[in-house]
Amino acid sequence: MGLSSTPGSAQDPPKHPGLAKFTVDMLVEGTNKRTSMEISDEMEFLGAHIQKDVAREYLVLSVDGPFCPYRSRS
Repeated sequence: MGLSSTPGSAQDPPKHPGLAKFTVDMLVEGTNKRTSMEISDEMEFLGAHIQKDVAREYLVLSVDGPFCPYRSRS
């Protein structure tokens, strides 16, 4: 499963260079309900992997793994 957008960092505001990369990096840094370690542990439990890439022309976020109906460990 993936998400891509064009352009990537080429559209960063002049006063905020690196905004696209920062935004993509923050997507795996935790939420109000889960820490980044909990997200990482859950992805490992599911056998999944998150990939992110930002270039001037695009940004990509993808999740790869053997997907099945989700069942929480708790």
